[in-house]
Amino acid sequence: MSDKAAEAAARLEQWKNAPLKAKRVTRFAALLGFIVLLRFLAAAYAGHLGWGRAVFYGIGQFVLFWLLGFSIQDRRYWSWWALLMLMLIQGFGALGQTMRLVRVIIEGALAKHGRDTLSDSLGMAQLILTIIILCFLFSREVWEHVRRSEPASPPLPPGN
Repeated sequence: MSDKAAEAAARLEQWKNAPLKAKRVTRFAALLGFIVLLRFLAAAYAGHLGWGRAVFYGIGQFVLFWLLGFSIQDRRYWSWWALLMLMLIQGFGALGQTMRLVRVIIEGALAKHGRDTLSDSLGMAQLILTIIILCFLFSREVWEHVRRSEPASPPLPPGN
């Protein structure tokens, strides 16, 4: 077995042995990226954004969330901070859309704001998912997984 194949097998085994909460962060981050993509498309449908820009920004942020999620599972310390910052920045928009949706519901003008309601609902889903991911990110299990250094290589057999 070559060195690259052994290294790939060890890396795959490390991914499989990641803590459950780190795996959940990976899955939820990919889902959050998909919701952000849908939110951009809903904004284009409501007429707030052009379709080309919505697709470009949506796919870009989906890929970014997806990569950061997998980087958490791969023990990248910088990705923990990057995911946190990106979620906090995105969270302000999601909070604003949630507050707008609540205001529209209270006023009873939900039918009047049909296209905007779709975008605002996705913003609310994004806010809820962001809170869930933050709970997992700040758990001791994920923090220790990201902060832990690479596992020690097995000792070499005598004679090498």
